[in-house]
Amino acid sequence: MANMKQMVDAVKAHAEAHYDEDGWDEIVEAFEDSEIAEAIEHAGAQSEAEAVDVLHCVAVLRKERGDEIRATAF
Repeated sequence: MANMKQMVDAVKAHAEAHYDEDGWDEIVEAFEDSEIAEAIEHAGAQSEAEAVDVLHCVAVLRKERGDEIRATAF
């Protein structure tokens, strides 16, 4: 089982490596470490891979919502 710092660091590294994919830029630009940790804890993730999966869901949802908002601007 990874500790919280390891899981947060894994999420941040993954987000930076995939910045232009699936809304990961939102995680890089808008999330503090404490917010990432809160999402991980809330979901009950126990490993780095699970933590990345949790934040991937968050990133995709934020991207979809942003896309919806931008679509109404035209």
